[in-house]
Amino acid sequence: MTGSDKKCNPESDPMIPPKDRDGGVEIPVTIAGKPAHDIPAPPDFQAERDEAVDHLRRLQAEFSNYKKRVEKERDSLSAWVKGDLILNLLPVLDDAEHLIRPANTDPASALEAARMIARKFKKTLEDEGLEEIAVKEGESFNPEIHHAIGVEDSGPENDGRIMEQWRKGYRFKNRLLRPSQVKVGKSQARKDETRTS
Repeated sequence: MTGSDKKCNPESDPMIPPKDRDGGVEIPVTIAGKPAHDIPAPPDFQAERDEAVDHLRRLQAEFSNYKKRVEKERDSLSAWVKGDLILNLLPVLDDAEHLIRPANTDPASALEAARMIARKFKKTLEDEGLEEIAVKEGESFNPEIHHAIGVEDSGPENDGRIMEQWRKGYRFKNRLLRPSQVKVGKSQARKDETRTS
């Protein structure tokens, strides 16, 4: 007997509804001891879904307003900080304007005034948190705070060492603003190694 020769037994087939098993007579179905018609219909979740969607929309709007408020406060704080810095730089500007007046014709006093302005300007920036990166000739090149803009022939003792500083580097509150531009020594032996590899 093959699978296709098997006859369907309506009494034991779970796919046939009970009322169709007995030739149209409905057999009562019970769930947990209660007749099926006494069990309440599933609740309508539409109202709960609508409430949840509305809640999510309100949260999204609140978050959007929060982001806008934080951006506005950040911009306002930035403007205050910039205003304070500019206020501190105004005396330096005043001194520079005095220096370029036509009455100041003495080169020696003009040079001294320019030096004074530079010192005042540097002091103002240092008071704000600017820090100059100290560079000494002969110290090892550090790519984290130095930027090599040139190479100079040197002996093996100065290979990879700073030979000259071209432009000063600065940090602002431990953040690197600008690396120091330096010339680095390179020995002839190292140059030959680089060519052969």
